[in-house]
Parts: sequence; structure tokens; C-alpha cells
Amino acid sequence: MNYIFGDLETSGASTSFDSVLECCFILTNDKFQELDRIHLKSRLEEGVVPNLGALTVTGFDVNWLKQNPSPYSNNQLLLEKLKTWGPAVYFGFNSHLFDWIFLSKTFFKYLKPPYFLNTKGNKLGDVLPVIRAAKMVDETVIKTITTEKGNPSFKLSDLMQHEDAHGAVPDTIACMKVAETIYKNEKTRPVWESSLKTLSRQECDLLLQKEKIFTNVEYYYGKIHFFVSKYLLNHPIYKWNICWDMKVSPDEYMKMEYNDLKKALSKSPKVLRSIKNNKSPVLLNKSYGLATSSYSRIPDLEFKKRAQMLESSPEFLERINSILIEQHEERGVKEDKINLQPEETLYSGGFANETDSKLMDQFHKVNWDEKVKLLDKFTDERYQFFGKRIIFQESPEKLPDSLAKDVKKNIAKKIFSTEKQNWTTIPEFYKSIDDARNKYENNEKVLKKLDEYNNFVMDIEKKYETA
Repeated sequence: MNYIFGDLETSGASTSFDSVLECCFILTNDKFQELDRIHLKSRLEEGVVPNLGALTVTGFDVNWLKQNPSPYSNNQLLLEKLKTWGPAVYFGFNSHLFDWIFLSKTFFKYLKPPYFLNTKGNKLGDVLPVIRAAKMVDETVIKTITTEKGNPSFKLSDLMQHEDAHGAVPDTIACMKVAETIYKNEKTRPVWESSLKTLSRQECDLLLQKEKIFTNVEYYYGKIHFFVSKYLLNHPIYKWNICWDMKVSPDEYMKMEYNDLKKALSKSPKVLRSIKNNKSPVLLNKSYGLATSSYSRIPDLEFKKRAQMLESSPEFLERINSILIEQHEERGVKEDKINLQPEETLYSGGFANETDSKLMDQFHKVNWDEKVKLLDKFTDERYQFFGKRIIFQESPEKLPDSLAKDVKKNIAKKIFSTEKQNWTTIPEFYKSIDDARNKYENNEKVLKKLDEYNNFVMDIEKKYETA
């Protein structure tokens, strides 16, 4: 199966509200030989206030924000290109926590299939957890610098020091080279191959139910950890894999009363290990974990005894299942759907029905006058909202005055808010500018760029202050 390596550079860190300013995707075969690529630069999405921190990292100037092609038209080009590449495995760097979420929500806002990257035969991967696991297996697989806390740094710019880091093209190439490094190393190739077996929730579940006992790789507090774990059950709410850390005997836990067991399972270090089977976890043969000091001291007979106890205790697993449900309810993990903005409803609002799906496909094929006529036909108000935003951005003169006023009011309400929001507001941006000016008061070059950013946002303010 072919691979597609990708990277996004964005106007900020909000996956729901920020804008893709640059993207690069490179198609390779499974030997990492490049077959094709696409590189797109976009202007800032209409109604979005950029985050100064993001602009500082990427270095994009005001001309970039104003003069490049529209993000909507580029999104069209991107999706059409990706379709021609056929089913593939998509890889990024820390992409499960940002790029893939960001792109899915962008597809959603632009009335495209939001889950394109992991449907129609496509699968999603992430190189970051794989290189961490590979480093644990073979320290020499890649050079790392040491952080202030004495831990190896796994920033892409540190692993593959390259010019124009935080540019979409060089970062995509760097990600591809990290993956290739893992693959070409004889000791770490099994890590790469193992990572390909858990690219979907279904594949991960099947693997765990087959292997039963395995090594899962976790990263926290700046360190990599191997856990030899035994699969128990899937979380009753989140459907994650719940596993038992085999360095702990389950004997005493099985004898506990319900409430005592509940308290014991909540204590650190956790005896239950959660594996997020929708995030391409790295799962290795149990031999990797058994070779570490935490597990090598356990006699083989004792190890088998613990596994047998867990295998033959359905009542114990049922109690764990009930405890997980109670813990979820006690945390009150409920989305406040009343206050969610349309951009935030990809996961909570459900899938598009057949009627709306067909209308979305039609929306992109007709002219702007016909797009306006389609708005009222959407049964889901979210898609009406997104359709109006697209027309307002791309061809505002086609949108009836009443609808254009609605869009402008919605944007104005967001960007002029004086409260802390999930997006960058104009007051927040100005404060960031003031803080940066104080920090760089003697650097004329930086101050000039800050003035350019400030004037750019002042133009946004003038456009919407009368909405």
C-alpha cells in the first residue's frame, strides 16, 4: 500500500476555527520512493483573526495572508488530488493530535467528507509515536538532543535539522525521512511493521484479541515507557482497549470489595493501561517489554499464573467495566452542545444524512447563483451555515443582503468578544502585539513586522465593526 506524508501550517492552534495557510502532501510507495506531490499556499480564511504566536513560528508575512489563492479553492484542489492517489496510509508528525483533526474539520466546514482520510480504504498513521518506540528499541536509530530536563527531544526540527523548519514542504520531507530511517534500520524495522498493524480501530482490536499479551509503548513526562499488558475489555464508553499491567499481580485486586477496588484502580501508578485504538498505537511483541528491568525479574511461571487468573475471571472484568462507567459519570464528561459553535460540532452533531450528502456534492459543481439556491435545501442548519460562509468568502456579491448581514454579524460577535474564547479575538491579538513590542522594543526588524500584522488586523476590525 502506498504512503502519503503530509503537513499543515495554520493560522493558529484551534482545529475548529483557524485556517490552513500552507499544506504539502507527498505520495510514495512502501519503499519511500516519491511518486507525486502537491504543495498549496492559501490566504487567510475570511473572518479569522490569526494567532500571533503561529505567525511568529511560520514567519508568514501579510502578503501571504492577503494575496494567495483562497483556502476553499485550495481545499478543492487538495481533495481532488488525494482522490487520484487512491487508498493509502496517511502519515504526519504528531498528526493524530493536530493535522488530521484540523484537516477533517476543514473538510467539514467546506462541505466535504470529513473522514476522507480514514475511509474509502485510506488509513491514518503518525510517525511521532513510532520514532519514540524505535528509539527505545535501538538508541542509535536517530540522534536526539537533550532537553533542559535531560530527556531526548522528539521535536521534528530537532530530529531532522533542516532549513525552513515549520514550512510545509521541508517538514513533510523531514517526516518522510524519519519514517524511512526507522524502516531501513534492521533493529527497528519490526517497529515500523508493527505500526502498520494498528492503523484503524478494528485492526487494533483484532490484534489485541489475537495476541492477548503484548508490549505497548507510552510516552509521558518526557520519557518513553514499555508496558507488558494483557487485553481485558474495551472501555464501555470510549471503546478504547483496557489492559492490565502484567508487572502487577491481579490476585489482591480480585479479593477487594467493589469500592476498595474502585479506589485501588484510581491510584498511581495505574494498573489499568488505556490504549486508544483510534490513534494508531504502537504495539510490539511482548518480548520487548519482558527484556526491561520492570518485567525481567518476574518468573515465567508467575507471569503465566497472572495471565490465567485474568483469563478465567469474567466477574472481575465485569466489576472493572462497571467502575469505568461510574468514573465516566462522576467526571461529568458531557459536551455542552447548547453552547457549541457550528465549527465545533463535527463529532457531536452526527453524520450528514443522504439528502445533505448529495446536496454537498452538488454544491461544489454548480455556479455561485445556484449555490445560493441550494442553501435552504440542507436539512441540517450547520451545512446552511457553512454554505453561507463559503459564498460570503468566495463570491459575496451573490449572497442576498439579509444572509450576508447574518454572516457578518456572526463573525463580528466572535472576533470582537472580550472573553476568553476557543478562537483568537481582536482584543487578544492586540494584547499579543503589545506584549511582543515590549519584548522586542530594540529590534526594529521585528517591530516593523509587528506593525504590519497589527495593520492587517486593524483592516479586519474596520470591515466588521459596523456589522
